[in-house]
This record gives sequence, C-alpha cells and structure tokens, in this order.
Amino acid sequence: MKTGYFEYRDPNHPKILYLKGKKSLKNNLLFMAAYPFLKPVLYNKAEMMSRQLGYDGWLMAFIYPSDLMIADYFYDQPIAAYTQKNTGILRRLLDNPDYPIDTVICCWGNAISDFVTSKFLELQLYDLLDILIYRDPPMRTVVLDYIKDSRIPEAIDKIRLNKPLILKDYDAKTERKKIRLKYNLPPDISYRM
Repeated sequence: MKTGYFEYRDPNHPKILYLKGKKSLKNNLLFMAAYPFLKPVLYNKAEMMSRQLGYDGWLMAFIYPSDLMIADYFYDQPIAAYTQKNTGILRRLLDNPDYPIDTVICCWGNAISDFVTSKFLELQLYDLLDILIYRDPPMRTVVLDYIKDSRIPEAIDKIRLNKPLILKDYDAKTERKKIRLKYNLPPDISYRM
C-alpha cells in the first residue's frame, strides 16, 4: 500500500473492510459506497475526485463492510456483528477531531435497489443516515449524480472525471424517513439501537 494510505480491516476476517483512505489533518471528503470495491482502481478515482473538489484527504466507508454480497451471509450472527461494528466505527470516525470531515458523498449505486440485497442494505443505511443527520452540526450529504430516472445516488464507478464535478445536496432525512415507512420502523429511533 502507498505511503499515507490506510485500511481498517477486521483482524479475524480479512474480507471485512470498514474504512479505506488517505487521511489529511486539514480536510477530508467521506465517500459512502455500498460495499468495498473489487477493483482497486476505483479507490484511485475517489482520490482524484477529492482532489478535484479541493480536499486534501479522502476516506471511504461502506453500508456493508464486505464484498460477500450473498444473501445467506446477511442473516447469521457473525455478519450482524460486523454491521454493528461498522456503524460504531463510522460514529467514532466522525467524532474524531483528527479526521476533519464536513461532507459525505453518497455513492452506493443500484445495489441498494437490488432484489437480493435491498432490505438488508436499506436497514443498514437507515442506521448510518441516523449518524450523519443527528449531529451538531449535521453532516452535509451530497451526490455527484443520480441513477437515471431515480433518486438513487450514482455509484462511484459510473461518475465521469472528464467533466467538472458538481456536488448536489442529498436529502438524507427524507431518504431515512422513506426507509422507516417502508419497513414500519419506530420514528426517530435507530434500527439497531
């Protein structure tokens, strides 16, 4: 791995990746993807995007911290523990003054609407949006683009770098409310708290 870059993996399971990036003491852009990329080149793309947008560092967190996108993995106990740990890590990251972050780019793509993974990922996203929204001050949530004819944030691999990047505000509160109503969750209480 290049100097200055870091990964935070689960010590007992190397396929579980909670965070990846290049930390800056000045300003960091946080990307929220569906799950870790299989292609390392996409992390290079995140770095180029952050530089183009005027950030010195970048971090990437995931709705689900593994590329094991198989339905059977979603409901056993060890995986539930990984999702809870993932939520806690994001909360601690945003509370840590050594990682100055003011903006989150939502870039999870259509994995959130896939018929196999959608419920699991939406419930995990519900928790993560809770962390982003109920902060003082709240995190700025943005997208670079939406999937055509939807309000789903476009995945990072679909964003083109040959044109200026323009951040568009993303209504995280409305998205969280939509998930709450869809799954009949109690109001203003995080799913796993």
